[in-house]
Amino acid sequence: MTRDDTRTLLNLVLPILQPLAGAMAPVFGIGHTMAEMSARSQTPVVPAGYAFSIWG
Repeated sequence: MTRDDTRTLLNLVLPILQPLAGAMAPVFGIGHTMAEMSARSQTPVVPAGYAFSIWG
């Protein structure tokens, strides 16, 4: 497998795995959920939960 073939394969596979990696973090107890981070924030404006559904 040449370097270009490897790069092509990674460009096809890794974008698919990226959202899965983000979703798996709270499942395994790594990191914090969006709700937890928002609750700790002291900002006056907090986005609604559905605001992030565009990425779903």
